[in-house]
Amino acid sequence: MQEVPKNKMIVVKHNDLIDAAQKLSIYESRIILTCISLIDSKSSLDFSEKFVITVEDIVDLVDVSDTSVYNLLKEAVERLSERWVVFMKPSQRVQETRVRWVYKISYIPTQGTIELSFSPDIIKLLTEISRDFTQYKLENVLKFRGFYSVRLYELMCRWGGKNKTIELEWLKENLQLEDSYSRWDNFKNRVIEPAIRDINEFSNMKVKWTGIKRGKSIHSIKFEYHINKDKKSTSKIIENISYSDNSDNIESTLVQNKVSQPKKAISPKKSKYHLDKSDNIDNIEYFADIRKRYGDAAKGIPVEIIELLKSQGRW
Repeated sequence: MQEVPKNKMIVVKHNDLIDAAQKLSIYESRIILTCISLIDSKSSLDFSEKFVITVEDIVDLVDVSDTSVYNLLKEAVERLSERWVVFMKPSQRVQETRVRWVYKISYIPTQGTIELSFSPDIIKLLTEISRDFTQYKLENVLKFRGFYSVRLYELMCRWGGKNKTIELEWLKENLQLEDSYSRWDNFKNRVIEPAIRDINEFSNMKVKWTGIKRGKSIHSIKFEYHINKDKKSTSKIIENISYSDNSDNIESTLVQNKVSQPKKAISPKKSKYHLDKSDNIDNIEYFADIRKRYGDAAKGIPVEIIELLKSQGRW
């Protein structure tokens, strides 16, 4: 794997992939996310493109030394060939269907090397992306101890804003746990609380949650979260605000300047703007509508909003 500081490795996914139901082990997730962080999301990529990473790469990124990690990663490679992503709603990008994560994957024990090629339908959701995407720094999730922590963190980046209330049934479906943890206490103790602990301890986000009852049973969960400004980082975090047609909330994704990519990749333009808290970002759709109606004749739109709309392909 190319020598790239882990604080500059970025995961970029189309929102259709973020929204899809999926379940991986934490080691499977680390393999997938490390490979995704090597992709230039703005360029094209053939599905036969092979990503090569070593076990040492993963171990170094996660900062662990336990020799059992090598066996766990080998087992993860074996399972990844059978892992599915389930798209639960129609989309312009993919049909409602089950898609395998990988087209081909292998482990070379003599070299401690993992070779992976994503399936064609997954590649579509990782490349040539200009809008409706979520991105975050790889280092924010690498030390998570469970996959549900990764999924909740991704979803919160996807939702943006400061809070989100979701139905318990939807969350279980998204985590592919429809037939598991029928008792609320078990789901809370095995899924929600460990995930929130991981996010609060290891990522740049602080989260609180509340169970909301309908009658005597928990029906929904309200998440309240914000970027942890006190978290130390060797690079500046830029907040990129964007909208999704399917969300009532402003979608905030964490953006970091993209590093140079291996092989055929072309580095995308660096993000060099942010919206201060004083900006009236609630009216961004209003400005987008003005641009749509009046084109270049539109006046009085803040520079930050113009840059944001350009990044979304709406200017």
